[in-house]
Amino acid sequence: MSCCEGFEKIDNLLENRWFRYLSLLALALVLLLPGTSTLPLMDRDEPRFAQATQEMMDTEQWIVPYFNGDYRFDKPPLTYWWMRVHYWVFGKTELGARLHSVFAAALAAMVICRLGTFFFSTRAGWLSGVGFLTCLQVVIHGRICVADMPMILAVIATMDASCRLLLPRDGVSSPKRFGPLFWYLTSALAVGFLAKGPIAWAVPILAWALFRWPIGKRPLPWRNLQLVSAFGIALLVVAAWGIPALISTKGEFWSVGIGEHVVDRGLKPLNSRPVIPGVYYLGTVLLSLLPWTAFTFAPVFGGESPRTDPKRAILLAWYIAPFLIFSFYATQLPHYILPGFAGLFLLLFRSGGLPSMDTPGQKRWFWGVTGFFGVVFGIALIGLLVMRSRIPAPLDNMIPVFGFALGVITLFSVLMPLAIYLRKGWMALPVLAIGVLICGVGLARSIRERSMVVDMKEAISEAGAMEGASYMSYRFGEPSQIFYLDSEEKWKFAADIPPVKRWMANHEENGIAVFRTKVWRMDGLLTGESKAEYDDTAKVKRIVDPAKYETRTIQGFNAARTTWEEVIVAIPKKG
Repeated sequence: MSCCEGFEKIDNLLENRWFRYLSLLALALVLLLPGTSTLPLMDRDEPRFAQATQEMMDTEQWIVPYFNGDYRFDKPPLTYWWMRVHYWVFGKTELGARLHSVFAAALAAMVICRLGTFFFSTRAGWLSGVGFLTCLQVVIHGRICVADMPMILAVIATMDASCRLLLPRDGVSSPKRFGPLFWYLTSALAVGFLAKGPIAWAVPILAWALFRWPIGKRPLPWRNLQLVSAFGIALLVVAAWGIPALISTKGEFWSVGIGEHVVDRGLKPLNSRPVIPGVYYLGTVLLSLLPWTAFTFAPVFGGESPRTDPKRAILLAWYIAPFLIFSFYATQLPHYILPGFAGLFLLLFRSGGLPSMDTPGQKRWFWGVTGFFGVVFGIALIGLLVMRSRIPAPLDNMIPVFGFALGVITLFSVLMPLAIYLRKGWMALPVLAIGVLICGVGLARSIRERSMVVDMKEAISEAGAMEGASYMSYRFGEPSQIFYLDSEEKWKFAADIPPVKRWMANHEENGIAVFRTKVWRMDGLLTGESKAEYDDTAKVKRIVDPAKYETRTIQGFNAARTTWEEVIVAIPKKG
């Protein structure tokens, strides 16, 4: 059966630009919205972005972000500006905090579709956008509250503009100086830097360099890009924000934002883990590209030589550029190479149909990858079912979470590749959408039901103590508590009991103290260990006067540390 069969029926629809773009928007909403408003803010970056946006709104600040009353220099302001729009509509909610990523992913797919249509065909462009939206790492990062997806959108737009300028359809035409494509390129460069800083420029610059040599090895009409003017104007736009930010922070936005959050992270490995250039991303990309991992043999290793096919050369250069940049960057995270994925999907769907599996090498790659994931996650699912009765309390509370998570990853790694391989192209997308809907909503709800910070908020609300409260936290310093538990004062944190005791004496009417008393690590799921790492319960109870405070003991999941924990919340008694 032809790999293009089934798509001819919608060719007439795909000729309509509005159909292409609106269908990609609809797909993005179906894949990315389910569970987005239910899932509590995860890790440490999400609540920092979400709370910093609220604090900028509270202080009517547009230049410098704040978190818990202090400067937050991690990222430029574009993401906070975008989030403010959704906060005005939806309020300070998980949905309001995350919608910018949803729309940025949808817009990125539309730009990919636009470039694919320019390079190959309308069907190739549309399928490339579909492939991008349905890949696991995009499904994850297209629904979380961070700055990555706006930056990725800007990188894709930069590459779209530069591909049109460097490789015009007739191969010889020179674009008008300071024409629409120049301003498109310049705007994308400015937006990218305002979204996440220098990386938005590093990826396209390296891609252009690789296209020139060694991948493409061909002279290029660099004058078409007008790079000096484009970067100069983009710098002026960035300076309109950056100079006031540097002045108001006395230069700290540069020394901390670039010095610590860019340079130091490039030199200091995350969690002191060893850095082996290239190895980390060769492994994580296999997961990130699901369900398309098993089909990537042909676009990466097959096809015409890049030296004779300039389109293949520039798309390969685009895909490889983030690998080269971040392989030598000490802090390594799976999503760092996402800015290059669009190049791969344009190569994957350049024929205008589902990936073909015609050669022995392609078939061996497909069955090897799919079989590997099937064995690994099949064993994990069976192990969870067999061992669930032996998992000690309280870690047994996490069984539904891991069950839904394994369901999602099995769907992406085994079921979807098989459906695509069997040429059920029209069945693949509905199956994926339904599976993501069920597993995504189930996973989000199961995490929320076990979220310790959400339970803390509910307990304090039930006690009628939220309004006008101030907070002190002992051994519990997660950014999520600052987002969920509003305070009129800065949150205070302490690693010892005496400072907490003194603070409580000065805040007897409105001071709520949060004490982390027990922590269980998730490796107890495998070892059967049920003992907490430490137990500070007796120490805490000695300083909390039952005549003045009511206490709530709460156990739950701490997503930032991937641990199960217990806290005691001391709430002043009224009257």
